[in-house]
Amino acid sequence: MCQCPVGLVEKPGAERREVVDGTALWVKSKGNIKSEEYTDFYRGVSGLYAEPAAMIHLKAKG
Repeated sequence: MCQCPVGLVEKPGAERREVVDGTALWVKSKGNIKSEEYTDFYRGVSGLYAEPAAMIHLKAKG
């Protein structure tokens, strides 16, 4: 699995700010995920900007 963190430098010479840590949401443990991360994921996948009706965290092995 590839972890590719994404950083942002707003101005030349400014500090690099990490925007994405590079770890997929479904790989993280439930205790390490904030509700904002679930909402952002829902909005990105669905294309809707409403709040999700419910959140279920499922971890399965294939």
